[in-house]
Amino acid sequence: MQKERTLQFWDDYYKTHQDEQSKEWILKPSTLLLQKLAHHVPRKQNCRILEIGCGTSSLARDLFRYLLDTEPRAPNNSTNDQLVWQETLQVIATDVSSTCIKKCQERDANISDERLRYQTLNVVETCPELRGQFDVILDKGCLDTFLFRSRQRGGGRQPYGVLLSTVLNNLQSWLCQPSGQYLVLTPRSKLKSVRDYVGFASVERQPLDVSRLDLGDLEGTDPQDEPSLQPEPLFLYICKPCLEYDPSRGESFPRDHPVPHDVDTCSVCSMSFAAYRRGERLSGRGDAYWSRQWRGHCLHCKG
Repeated sequence: MQKERTLQFWDDYYKTHQDEQSKEWILKPSTLLLQKLAHHVPRKQNCRILEIGCGTSSLARDLFRYLLDTEPRAPNNSTNDQLVWQETLQVIATDVSSTCIKKCQERDANISDERLRYQTLNVVETCPELRGQFDVILDKGCLDTFLFRSRQRGGGRQPYGVLLSTVLNNLQSWLCQPSGQYLVLTPRSKLKSVRDYVGFASVERQPLDVSRLDLGDLEGTDPQDEPSLQPEPLFLYICKPCLEYDPSRGESFPRDHPVPHDVDTCSVCSMSFAAYRRGERLSGRGDAYWSRQWRGHCLHCKG
C-alpha cells in the first residue's frame, strides 16, 4: 500500500498546476505514436484498453479517437466482428490522483461517449475485480516513477523492492490470458525489472525514431540546460503474460539464476556464452553480472 503522503503529493501537484490542461511526459500523442500503439490493439469485440498513471495526458483520448476514425466503418446490418469491434471498444484512463482525474473529466466533458472514461486507480492495490479484464495496458511514465523511487530508497540485498513486485503482479493479473499486452513507453534503454520479472513470458524492446515523434517532458531534465543536438532515444517495451506464473507460489524476481555453460548458445544468432564474453573469465565481474547480461542478450537478440 502506498503511503498517504505519496497520494497527497500527486493531488497537491495537480492542484498547483490548475491552469495546465494537459501535461505530456516522455512523448506527445502524435499520429505516428498513435499508429504504433494501435498496431498492438486487437480488433475484437469487447476490446478493453487500460492506461495507468495517465496524469493529464490526452493519450487515452487521442488513441480512442484514432482507433475509431482510422478503422473502416461497418454497415449497420453487418455481423462481422472484425468490422464492428469499435462499437464495444472501451478505453479507461486511470490515475491515483482523484484531483487529476477530475481535471481530465472536466477537460473532455464535451466527449459524450461512455466507451472512453477516466477513473481513479491505485496500481499498488490488488483489485481482484480487474483480473483478466484488459487486452492492453498502456504505461507512459507510470512504471518509471516506481523505478525512480526504488532507486532513491535503495534495495538493500534485494535487487527489486516489494512495491515494484506488487505493481507488476497486479498488471500481469489484469491482462487477458494469454493474448494481453503490457506496453511501456520509456526513455530507459534497459528495463531490468521487466526483463527479470518471471510473470512475463516475453519482453520485446522496440527503439522509437525520436526524429519523427513529438517529444514531451522528461523527468529530471533541467530547463536551463543547453538543448542536445541528438535527442535521447526512447523505447516501447511489449510485455506478454506467462500463463504458468502464480505469484502466490513463487518469487516475482528469483534471486538465483543458473549460471550458463560456455557451450550454451543464443537461439537467434547461435552465439555461444563463451563467445559472448569475448574470452573474459566469469570470475572477473562475477557470475551474476554475466548471467544477467546473457539473459538480456538472448531476450532481445535480433540475429
